[in-house]
Amino acid sequence: MILPCLSRISGLIFTEFTRVDEISGACNSNQLCIATRKHIRSVQRMAEQVHRHGARIFVQLHHGGQSPRPR
Repeated sequence: MILPCLSRISGLIFTEFTRVDEISGACNSNQLCIATRKHIRSVQRMAEQVHRHGARIFVQLHHGGQSPRPR
């Protein structure tokens, strides 16, 4: 598991581009999403794990625009 060594190797972790709209915001089928409470809870758990090991995390918000690729 990589988490125990986070504080030694990283001060700040950036997530991949994270969509904010579940229906029209996707540009990638595996893209992170924070459009609903369910998604937010999952990302919150990830952030808590990162913080527990002394590192920081930054969520890069993204919307695919008017014509994102279909999921």
